Amino acid sequence: MDSDSAPPVFGLAWQPMSGKIASIAAPITARLAAFGGLLWGHTLYALLAIIATALAALAALLFAPLLGAERGGRWITRPWALLLTAALPVRVHIRGAWPIAPAGAIVVAANHQSQFDVPVLYRWLNRDLRWVMKQEVMNIPLVGRGAVALGHIAIDRNAGPEARRRIEEKLATFNPGVGLLFFAEGTRSRDGRVLPFKSGAFRIAIEQGLPLVPVAISGTRRVFPPGAFGLRPGEVTITIHPPIETAGLGEDDIKPLRDRVQHWIAAQVVPDAGQGDAG
Repeated sequence: MDSDSAPPVFGLAWQPMSGKIASIAAPITARLAAFGGLLWGHTLYALLAIIATALAALAALLFAPLLGAERGGRWITRPWALLLTAALPVRVHIRGAWPIAPAGAIVVAANHQSQFDVPVLYRWLNRDLRWVMKQEVMNIPLVGRGAVALGHIAIDRNAGPEARRRIEEKLATFNPGVGLLFFAEGTRSRDGRVLPFKSGAFRIAIEQGLPLVPVAISGTRRVFPPGAFGLRPGEVTITIHPPIETAGLGEDDIKPLRDRVQHWIAAQVVPDAGQGDAG
């Protein structure tokens, strides 16, 4: 797998641009990047994140029933992710099988280091994904209900078959090409190390016959450590494994596939100087 198939991106660069669009976007990008430099490391950015998230959740509650989850994600989730990632001086490196193929529905299984993982992945994976989130997110005012309005799925991690049934029911209502995003550990790592993976993402991928795309995130914990309020500048690396086809796999393949993906993701995550400090 090519370890550097895409150049690092900074500030407002969503994807390569050229010609007239690039000449228009360049000064805007420069101004926003400079503005982001004034915000990093201060609670002002955290306040911006809280306000932007609350407004996005409110917009989802008001407009998602009219727009539908797909257009709601395009007009609400992606601008939200763009704002939160553009206003902070974070250099993002994308490596591996990017852009993701095929074009249809996929199951993404990623590790989870920080709350910053969510906007980073929704901005740079550039796929229509529904996040399978833990039920506790529903306790966050506006955010949980807004996420559900956009088609994201809240499950009780201890519910077993009931959680799986809920995911399958939601999958049946999605438009063709809509995929799922799992944080396979089931929770954020407090020290940066990859935790043991749950089986849910791998079971769903195999039972539904969907390609599984492992994604390793490294560096977001230093940008937004667990328990922190302010954010820091830094570098984030997203490493994308080529899609793993699950057609023909069965129950006996769930654990080996889970362990294989966990091993691969753990090998991509670069320990940082703060590892071992829960933040």
